[in-house]
Amino acid sequence: DIELIPEPVVLVADNLRGMHPLVKATEEDLSGGHVDTHGRLYQWKQQGLDVHVSKAQVKRALRIMNALVRKLEELGFSVGVGGNGGRERESWVLIDGERVQLKLRELSRMIRDPKPDRYGRRNCTYEPTGRLELSMNEYIDTGSIKRVHDRLPKKPIESQLGQFIVGLHACAQ
Repeated sequence: DIELIPEPVVLVADNLRGMHPLVKATEEDLSGGHVDTHGRLYQWKQQGLDVHVSKAQVKRALRIMNALVRKLEELGFSVGVGGNGGRERESWVLIDGERVQLKLRELSRMIRDPKPDRYGRRNCTYEPTGRLELSMNEYIDTGSIKRVHDRLPKKPIESQLGQFIVGLHACAQ
């Protein structure tokens, strides 16, 4: 039987003062990252959290992750990075002895070229949308949430972090 924890209040600061060390490492990863085909910054030698966003969303993503990591630790959970013998980039939270992977991504949209190429194919490109999605990789159907995403303008991720923590805890159980 799964017991849900009360939904915690998570306040996201409007600045980056007092960054958690994992968030600071994430900032360093993103500042040295390359842009992928979806317009998101990507770093192969990632030391920080699993965050892939465009340059325009970096500060917001760092503020969100800083608030989330600090609240998780305040609740007695551990947050870390690395896995699979160091070969796999991942960030995770340890809850009651169970590791649950989590990641923050910026959603992108596909743009089809209106004209087909010389072979009749329509090429496509991707562009970042400015909308973020926070999700967990492991998931058992507990009736709780697996991901939260921006439902702009009325429900940004910042207002859903407490619900996400409840979902992480349910998944760990």
